[in-house]
Amino acid sequence: MNDRHRLTATAFAVGWSFVILVALLLPGSSLPDLSYRPLGLSLNTLAHVVLFFIHALSLWTAVPTWFGRWAHRLPLKAAMVALFSIAFGALTELLQYTAIDRHADAADVCADAAGVFLFLGTALLAYTRVSPDNR
Repeated sequence: MNDRHRLTATAFAVGWSFVILVALLLPGSSLPDLSYRPLGLSLNTLAHVVLFFIHALSLWTAVPTWFGRWAHRLPLKAAMVALFSIAFGALTELLQYTAIDRHADAADVCADAAGVFLFLGTALLAYTRVSPDNR
């Protein structure tokens, strides 16, 4: 893996993490009303799922660049992505206690985890379909 790929993967992961922090720590009064419920889910829940689907994607590309060759092993890579991304989601919820007009919600952490596992399921399914040796 060359330095350019390593830098790009890291910038994507760090940049997206920053986007999530800003989005989830904005004062509640500056946010639009997300109470509309298409498909029975609030837009807030869907936003968390999408944010953390992309967060898992960013970590999927960055983890091997941070931890070396052994992090390319599929089960280990998936576990690291899940651990880092869900822990980050839980941390953002804890930080919302300090934000103006915001509150932490366990349902948001569940939505974050759903986004992560939705990505991992998609990635693992694609990997087993594309990989010639179906590791």
